[in-house]
Amino acid sequence: MRYFILIIILMTLYSCKDSIDGDCSSPFKLKVNPPEIKDSDKTYHVEVLNNQRWWLSEVSINNKSVDLVAEEKNQNLLDAPFVWDNEYFILEKVNENLIKITPKENLAQNKIKVTLQLGNCFGTFIIE
Repeated sequence: MRYFILIIILMTLYSCKDSIDGDCSSPFKLKVNPPEIKDSDKTYHVEVLNNQRWWLSEVSINNKSVDLVAEEKNQNLLDAPFVWDNEYFILEKVNENLIKITPKENLAQNKIKVTLQLGNCFGTFIIE
């Protein structure tokens, strides 16, 4: 019985020495430019620098997560270009390096938090 426990402990130590998920070897940077105002609508341009082929990992409005699985059934949220017309905002993936977000009027005094992912690399920006 002692040998069995010793073998289990040794196997556990050996199997847990490497990270299962890996690391983020080339993180991307996000640059949120000042809003462009046109006809009382604000449009934010977010630049994705140093990486491509990212996807939406999480979107929340006032800290309440939006169900991206349900949204993706309606359209492909991975490939560029796409336009996601939500109740509170319009998010457009113009290309791999540019996102445009236009909050709608019913989003006044609220915030949008967007998290992008590429493998094990994550980047988040907030629009208020």
